[in-house]
Amino acid sequence: MERKERESESPELKLELKTESENSVIKILAIKAIDLLARTFPARETRVIGPLVKQLNHQNPDVGTESAIALGKFVSPDNFLCTQHSKTVIEFDRMVPLMRLLRESERTQYHALVVLCYLALHAGNSEALVHAWVLTALEGADRDIVGQHSELKELVVKAIYHLNLIPDQGRE
Repeated sequence: MERKERESESPELKLELKTESENSVIKILAIKAIDLLARTFPARETRVIGPLVKQLNHQNPDVGTESAIALGKFVSPDNFLCTQHSKTVIEFDRMVPLMRLLRESERTQYHALVVLCYLALHAGNSEALVHAWVLTALEGADRDIVGQHSELKELVVKAIYHLNLIPDQGRE
C-alpha cells in the first residue's frame, strides 16, 4: 500500500522526501534536482523551498552549499517569481545559517553572498534581514571573493545600496 501511495505523489514531493534523507549524497542529488526545476515551481509552493532553507544548517558543508545554490535559482531575477520566492525564504527565518555559510569555503561563500544579495534586493525591507545584520555582513564580505567575480561585486554593491535606503537598517 505504501508503494502505491508513493507512486501517486508528485515529483516535487518525492524530491522533498529525498532532502529529508540522512544520506548526504542523496540529499545533494535531490537538491541538485530541485535546483534544475527552480523556475517551474509556483509562488505558493513552500513544500520545496522549506526543506532547502532547512538544509542551509546541515552539518555537511556540501549540503549547505548545494542548498544555497538551489535557493539562488529561486530568488534570482532570472526567475519570474523571485520576489515571492525571496519573501518565502525569509519567512522560514533562516538568515543566521545562511550567513554562517559566509565563513565556509570560497565556493560556499560565493553562493551564500549571491542569495543574501538577491534577498536584499527583492525583499530588502524585511525585518528578518535587518535583525540578521545582513547589511553588515555584506559590507564585511570577503574582498578577495568579491574582487574575483565582477558580477558578484556589482550585486553586493546594489544590495548594500538597497539596504541603506531602509530607515534604521539595524544600526543602533
